[in-house]
Amino acid sequence: MVTFFKTEHLQPWDLFLAQSTGLNLNEIYELSHFGAIYKNQTRYFGTPHELANPNDLFRVHLKPKKFSTEQLSKVYIISNTPEWVAIFKPCGISSHESLDNYWQNAKAQAKKLTNTELWGLSRLDIATSGVLLLAKSKDFAKYYNQQLTQHSVEKVYYAIAPHFSPTSDVLKHYMYKSPRAPKTLITVNDYEHLPDQKKSKYLLCELKILSSQPTHIIQSNWDNNYSSGPDYSLDKIKNFYLYKIKLVTGRTHQIRAQLAFENAPIWGDTLYGSKHPRPPQPYEDIALHCYGLTFTSSKDETVSIYSSPPSWAELSGD
Repeated sequence: MVTFFKTEHLQPWDLFLAQSTGLNLNEIYELSHFGAIYKNQTRYFGTPHELANPNDLFRVHLKPKKFSTEQLSKVYIISNTPEWVAIFKPCGISSHESLDNYWQNAKAQAKKLTNTELWGLSRLDIATSGVLLLAKSKDFAKYYNQQLTQHSVEKVYYAIAPHFSPTSDVLKHYMYKSPRAPKTLITVNDYEHLPDQKKSKYLLCELKILSSQPTHIIQSNWDNNYSSGPDYSLDKIKNFYLYKIKLVTGRTHQIRAQLAFENAPIWGDTLYGSKHPRPPQPYEDIALHCYGLTFTSSKDETVSIYSSPPSWAELSGD
């Protein structure tokens, strides 16, 4: 919920917002701490009783999305260089700051660990875990983004999804340009039959399935609290496979959308139609993990970074 308030005269910002919203001062300070308050279109971390000028416009996100502090504590450095830092991002947290939460994200945690200003180079969905690369300078960010544009960065993922039999190990679809999710895809054939003026509204999505194998998840490996109900019984996931996937293009929700389009939504990804819930957690969690990242350094050296596979991949025998 977002609300807007404009001051009429010189007055303390915190008292003004408390009176306007009906919240107490501690609640106002908490919102400010999260970065959920904006003054004149700029995020505002005001000090107590700092004066606001007449006609200052405040935007207040009354219910900022919060993330698990336990998951935030699981962020760690995989590799650290003068130009970039690679970290492990656990599932259940954002890769970077959002409109209503500036601090509870992997980038902010990495900044604390390195005591360095950082720039985001890519992102992982909240429910996805794995390798996340951050730049220590705008120059390296520009250099890396050029590699992304040229599709010369290699990203390898693990996913667990129902078994399906694609006609090729390369999946190609076209995604409709929209900020909304779930994403809408069409086949290459349907795209080719679109009028030219409509083709510009779609983006090519391409990935390669490097390997697939039946899962060997054993119900006894799960916490007893999670394995007692029929929704989590072994026969519910016996036709699931562990997929190792290489991204060729990098679109938002690409792997999730493409597998769902093939009637193989990722385990636990209810947004894309999965009927098989993951063991319950107090945070977003699907069976998708960015395992490896390969790119070229500014010294023209090939750099490969890997994270430990998630427990569900290990249980699958990979």
